[in-house]
Amino acid sequence: AGMAPEEARYAARRQFGGMEQVKERARAQRSGAWLEQTLRDCGHALRSLRQSPGFATTALLTLALGIGACTAVFSIVEAVVLRPLAYPAAQQLVAARVVLPAYARTYPTLPVNARLFQEWRGCPAFADLALLDRSRITLTGLGDPVRVSAVRASANLFDTLRVVPALGRSFAADEGTPGKSAVVILTDRFWRREFSADPAILGRTLTLDQKPATVIGVLPPDFRLPEARQFLTGKVFANAEPEIYVPKVIPASELNQTLGEFNYEAIGRLAPGATLTEATAQLNVVAARVARLSGTGLEARGFLAPLQEALTGPARRGLYLLLGAVVAVLLIACLNLSMLALARTERRGPGLAMRSALGATRLRLVREALAESLVLSLAGGVLGWLFALGGLAVLLRLAPADLPRLDEVRLDSAVLCFALATTFAASLIAG
Repeated sequence: AGMAPEEARYAARRQFGGMEQVKERARAQRSGAWLEQTLRDCGHALRSLRQSPGFATTALLTLALGIGACTAVFSIVEAVVLRPLAYPAAQQLVAARVVLPAYARTYPTLPVNARLFQEWRGCPAFADLALLDRSRITLTGLGDPVRVSAVRASANLFDTLRVVPALGRSFAADEGTPGKSAVVILTDRFWRREFSADPAILGRTLTLDQKPATVIGVLPPDFRLPEARQFLTGKVFANAEPEIYVPKVIPASELNQTLGEFNYEAIGRLAPGATLTEATAQLNVVAARVARLSGTGLEARGFLAPLQEALTGPARRGLYLLLGAVVAVLLIACLNLSMLALARTERRGPGLAMRSALGATRLRLVREALAESLVLSLAGGVLGWLFALGGLAVLLRLAPADLPRLDEVRLDSAVLCFALATTFAASLIAG
């Protein structure tokens, strides 16, 4: 009172600023004391474990095997099921199939035929719809003739997936028409293997099935073509990853067949704001009209599934069951470890009673027990990560041939976070 406004503000800053500094120092002291106490507990835990090498070794190996198995299996689940597809706006990508109710018991879904594909491309719910025809092509002119895995695709395939070649360009819109389809795009792997990554490959002419084709592009190293048909059909396809891509020219004879020649895969990208239900309804309207034109009396419908779900559908349940099984094994290991620790604690009863008599609180003793469990779990987690590296290699060799995205499996940051979470969970459960 009686101070000038400037003096009052200055006095307030001094008073309350000083209080904030005192509070900050108190917080720092508490943090330092907590860290010092934690390090002291961990040091005590290490000394205690050195006195029981049998228990420490058994506990360490038990945790390492459990954490390693969980980490290895989760790395596969994360890559196959949880990780989004490596395409821009991958949630908009769908796999399209055909349903003929008269044959649904034998063939729940069928590939797309040329006529339906051509008609479906006009549905406003699709931003793009691409057709794929997997085959093998004879390549000559590089020594002995070789058969290479190829995809004949509609010119908009890479626009649908939003993939830009690392070298050159993708197909032009008119390169899927007769007389303008003599072009080819190479995969990075094929380019490096057959042409030693020659940057002058663009414009070179290859002979494919006795016909010349000009190289116009090379795909990025990480590009993988989705393989959705095996999960949509329930069949295993052992085709190798495609090495070259050429435009697909649909003959007029196939376009005239309304309900025949169901040979092609179709991958679509939904238009912004369009839903799967809306797109399916539009497919059904078109399919019904085409079926009426066939004069066979058959009914036809469209079937859409999110591309990631189409890729991993039946694999999800098996992988989740496998992950649940190894998590259950880890829980059993933690329970067994907790029983061993309990028996060891009973043997240490007189020492704990002496410490309690000398003033150690119950909280102090519990903290030391948890610190011991934490030290064991951290060491088990490090060893488990090493086990996961070896176990993952074994799992990949034993994995079914039809399991998708196995080439994307790796121990990345997401798997590391899972391993850390598993380690601390095991520490709390056992402790």
